[in-house]
Amino acid sequence: MKKNDLTTGSILKKILLVAIPAVLTSLVQMTYNLTDMFWISRVTNIGIDNTKALAAVGTAGYYMWFGFGIILLVKIGLDAFVPQCVGRNDEKTLNEYVVTGIVFTVIIAFIYSMIGFIFKENIIGIFNLKDPTVVKYAVNYLSIISLFVYFHFLNPVFTSVFNGLGKTVIPFLINSVGIVLNIVIDPLFIINFKMGVTGAAVATIISQGIVTLIFIALFVSKKRPIKLDFMKVKIKRIKEILKTSLPISFQSIIFTSIALYIAVIIASFGTEALATQRVGSQIESLAWMVAGGFSVALASFVGQNLGALKYERIREGYFKALTPIILYGLIVSSILFFGSAGLFKIFNPSAEVLRLGSDYLKILSLSQVFMVIEIATQGAFNGAGKNMPPAIIGVVFNALRIPGAIFLASVYGINGVGWAITLFSILTGNILLMWWLGVMNYES
Repeated sequence: MKKNDLTTGSILKKILLVAIPAVLTSLVQMTYNLTDMFWISRVTNIGIDNTKALAAVGTAGYYMWFGFGIILLVKIGLDAFVPQCVGRNDEKTLNEYVVTGIVFTVIIAFIYSMIGFIFKENIIGIFNLKDPTVVKYAVNYLSIISLFVYFHFLNPVFTSVFNGLGKTVIPFLINSVGIVLNIVIDPLFIINFKMGVTGAAVATIISQGIVTLIFIALFVSKKRPIKLDFMKVKIKRIKEILKTSLPISFQSIIFTSIALYIAVIIASFGTEALATQRVGSQIESLAWMVAGGFSVALASFVGQNLGALKYERIREGYFKALTPIILYGLIVSSILFFGSAGLFKIFNPSAEVLRLGSDYLKILSLSQVFMVIEIATQGAFNGAGKNMPPAIIGVVFNALRIPGAIFLASVYGINGVGWAITLFSILTGNILLMWWLGVMNYES
C-alpha cells in the first residue's frame, strides 16, 4: 500500500501537501463548468440566443447536481474509511472498501442514468419554463448527459481513493487531462460544428470519459496504489459505507432539492434571471471549490490521525488549516463584491443579465468566509466519521432558505433570493464551527 503518512511531521506542511493538489483538482472541475459557460455564451455566433442556451444548460445541470448527492453515498464513506485503514496499515480492509465502493457506484449510476434518460421531459418540466426553445435545449442536453453519467459518478470515487491515501497529486494530474481536453474540444463541438448546447454535452462526456479510462488504466497497471481484488466485494462494507455516508448524502440531496425549488422561484422572474443564477453560481464556485479541497485535506488528516489515536494533532491541524481558508474566503469576497460586473462580462451576457448578475454577486460576496468555514469543517467531521452534525445543520438551515427566499423575493424581487442564500449561509457556517469546537473540547 503506497500512502502519504499524515500522522507524523509538520502539521501545516502535511495538510498543505494534501490540500493544494486537492484544491487544484477542485479548480479543474470548476474550469469544466466555466469553459462550458464561456463557449455557450458565444453561441450567438452561430445564430443561437445565448441567454436561452445558458438557461437551458443551467436547468438541465440541476439533475447532475442532484446526482452528486447520490455519488456521496459512496464518496463520503471512502473519505472516512480509506484514511482510517491507511492509518492502521490495514490493506485487506482497505481493498474491501474500495472494490465494494466501485461496484456499488456502477450500480447506482446505471439506475440514475435510466431515470434521467426515460423521464427527461418530466424532469425539465419541474421548472415550468415558458420558453419552448429553452425547454428543447434543456431536454436535449439532459438526454445526452444522463446516458453517460457513469463517468460523472466514477471519477469522484476514484479521486476519493487517492485522496484517502494522501496522494492528491495523482487525481489532480488525471483530472487536468480532462479539462485540457475539454478546453480544446468545447469550441469545436459548440461553435465549429454548430452543435450549440448539444455540443457542450458531447464535449463534457468525452472529457470525463477519458479521465475515467486513465483512472482505470492506473488501477490495473504496475503503478497502482493498491491491488484491487473484485472478488472481495462485501455486503457488510456497503452497509458500513452507507451508514457513514447517508447523513451527508441526504444533506446534499435535500440541499439540491432546495436549490431546485429556489431555481423554480428564480425562473418565475424570466429566462434572464435563470441565466443569471446559472452563471453566478459558477463564478461563486471560486470559493466553495477551493474550500472543498481543504475539506478533502482535513478529512484525510483527521481520519489518519484518528486511526493512529493522535487526538491533539487533530485539534492543532484543524486550526492551522482554518487560517489559510479564511484568508482565501476574504479574498474571494472582495473579488465578487468589487469585480462583479467585470466577472459577468466575461460571459458576454445581455444588458439585463449583466445588471442582475452584478447585484447577485455583490450580495453573495458577504457570505463567502462563512461558507468556506462550513465546507472545511464538514471535512473534519467526515474524517472523524461524525457526519450527523453537518447533516442536521445543513438540512435545517438550507430548508429555511425556501420561506426566506419567498418572503424576500416578494419584497426585493430577484435580489431577495440572493439575500436569503447569503443570510442562512452565514448562520450555517457559524453554528457548524461552534459544534466542531465543542466536539474537539469533548475529545481532548
